[in-house]
Amino acid sequence: MTKFIKWLLIIVGGLAGLLIAGLILVVLLVDPNDYKDDITKAVHNATGMQLTIEGPLDLRVFPWIGVDTGAVRLGNPQGFGDDPFVSLQSASVSLQVLPLLSGSVQVGQIDVQGLTANLIRNPNGAANWEAIGSQDPAATPEGETTPAESSQGEAGQGLDLSIGGLKVTDANIVFDDRQAGKRFALQGLNLSLGEVRPGQPFDLAGSLRLESSEPPLQATLEARTVAALDLANQIYELRDLTATVQAEGAAVPGGTVQATARATALLADMSRQTVTTEGLTLNAYGVDLAAELAASELNAGPKAKGSLRIEPFDAKKLLAALGQTPPQTTDPTALTDVALQLEFDYSPDAATVRNLLLRLDGQEITGEASMIAGKIPAYDIKVQAASLNLDPYRAPQAKQQEAAATTPQKSAPAGDPNQPLLPESAMEQLRTLRLDAQFKVGRLQASPAEISNLLVLITARDGLLKVEPASFTLYEGDFTSALRMDVRGATPGYGLTAKLDGLAIGPLLQAIQGKQSLSGRTNAEAALTVRGNTIPLLKQTLSGNVRFDIHDGIFPGVDLAGVMTKAYRRLESSQDGAIQTEDDASTRFGLVSGSATITNGLIDNRDFLFKSPFLQADGEGQVSLPENSINYLVVGALLASTDGQGRGDKADYVGIGIPIRVKGTFDDLHFWPDPVKWAEMIAGGALNILGDGAGSLLDTPGALLEAVGGLAGQKSDSPSPTPQQPAQEKKDPAKALEDVGKALEGLF
Repeated sequence: MTKFIKWLLIIVGGLAGLLIAGLILVVLLVDPNDYKDDITKAVHNATGMQLTIEGPLDLRVFPWIGVDTGAVRLGNPQGFGDDPFVSLQSASVSLQVLPLLSGSVQVGQIDVQGLTANLIRNPNGAANWEAIGSQDPAATPEGETTPAESSQGEAGQGLDLSIGGLKVTDANIVFDDRQAGKRFALQGLNLSLGEVRPGQPFDLAGSLRLESSEPPLQATLEARTVAALDLANQIYELRDLTATVQAEGAAVPGGTVQATARATALLADMSRQTVTTEGLTLNAYGVDLAAELAASELNAGPKAKGSLRIEPFDAKKLLAALGQTPPQTTDPTALTDVALQLEFDYSPDAATVRNLLLRLDGQEITGEASMIAGKIPAYDIKVQAASLNLDPYRAPQAKQQEAAATTPQKSAPAGDPNQPLLPESAMEQLRTLRLDAQFKVGRLQASPAEISNLLVLITARDGLLKVEPASFTLYEGDFTSALRMDVRGATPGYGLTAKLDGLAIGPLLQAIQGKQSLSGRTNAEAALTVRGNTIPLLKQTLSGNVRFDIHDGIFPGVDLAGVMTKAYRRLESSQDGAIQTEDDASTRFGLVSGSATITNGLIDNRDFLFKSPFLQADGEGQVSLPENSINYLVVGALLASTDGQGRGDKADYVGIGIPIRVKGTFDDLHFWPDPVKWAEMIAGGALNILGDGAGSLLDTPGALLEAVGGLAGQKSDSPSPTPQQPAQEKKDPAKALEDVGKALEGLF
């Protein structure tokens, strides 16, 4: 065995000696410059391009086999101009000889200076690089592979590759797309690599300038990192990465930007099809973003999960930097402290956002969302906040007034009433929408409203959209509603049910109008349905019912009983002029109520009732939405007053009824005493509609209307007026109508 090893070493040593001797003979006997013409001819035959080797070729053999060259030019194919396709000032590359015997490729330092590549696509669509690497597929026998295919198949599989270093200085790559009229250039490219060995870290640094004609852009990029390549196991790693970009031009939002990206580690394991990041951060436009990412199954359809965090930033400054006009807000500090964080999962089949937290000027909004892909994607959204104040984000009052004063007031052109309200494209999107959404806010301030316990649930399935419930508490009143929108058929349909309990209407009106024009506890209910996609159809199909009542309230600013008293006195004495009311006047009432049925746009009310300690009014009538018209009758009567109101219990005006007609279109309404009712009442001696039966009438909605109808319908041959009826004895119907009209004009 010892003798065998001895002879083996002698043979290997001899072969090595022969190899070294052969290489020495190559250096002594072979001049690579003698083969310049052969090289240029071979290149021309293969590509049709003219290769010019301007400088000398220097061959190095041992311990490195390498070539150094001076200036080299590769001309363009015919039809692409006289500028070279590729040129360089100098290049140097070498391989270590002995490691080749063991299948190891050890490349020495590679230096390339002044590399320029001009890539051109002419107006006809042909490109100058298409001549390179072209090969007739028929020339490769079936079952064999080309060298390129073979090298690709073996890449990273058992190849021990190392590089002594790489230095590229002042390289330029230009892409001139004359067909599209666009030009891109990478200029001043500098690239530096330290010694590269499998699995061992090495320094990597680079810089370049980017210019683009369309879109207009100029940018400078610099990057530095420590890299490691394990080609055998297909593992690639970057550590301590820092990259900066400074760009300007019309393609850059805001015109200019300086961005910096950093990462503690970026790891790609292609054998496992995974990519992970550590400590990834980005700063741009004054915003700091941090992210963690883990991606897998890159070839099969990538999956990813991670987190995103945006540190507090000034949204107004960000908008200004992006070239946008920041909104003017009531609170100048609004939108200056914004932050966001979330976690996410992604796959081709689904995506989820979890633990979302949006900080908005000290307010916190949390949420989560998910999407399941498919023929009809499904979305699930949940958003909530303990407290949310929207007032700081409103436009300043001065700005609103200034805009209103400087904006010419133009009447909006009348559009086509038959124009579809909901385009077919929107309905088609709703038919393919699957949505579950929930919004919850403990307290919502959006002046003039102060809402608490807001809950909105939205679902959408195959063209049926439901907002059920939408509920909240507003000024001590509880509101709940259910809204449905159905676009499954050709004509959209809508349904609404709503209920309001115990609303304190005074504070609400104070917030809206700046004064309490009404107070009291309000209840209301509505159940409505409608079908159609145009305004006329909606008016014609609206059906359902509504009801409301307001209890124990006050009409501030007007004493209705006093006005009716003065109006009657003026009628009695034939006086003209407006009726004056006291500044601190008010009318206390016990109940205002009513209900209506709606059938195909016709609103029918038969039980309007107003009750106060001093007067009562009943009303009935119809409102036609298709015809935009109103025909309504109100009958009011004064009641006996309580002490301290300046009216005696037995005044001659107590119980006097005045029928008032409201009639016309929405744009031209008229109010006047009903001439027919008034004349019938006077002719029948029925002005006092209460009489001794007031107690029974006051408890029944519509009682005054029935009394007017019944009493006025009596025959006119009643006994002569008694002394207790002087007004009826002195006035004729025409004069009475004229005076009442003047009195009502003063009231309104």
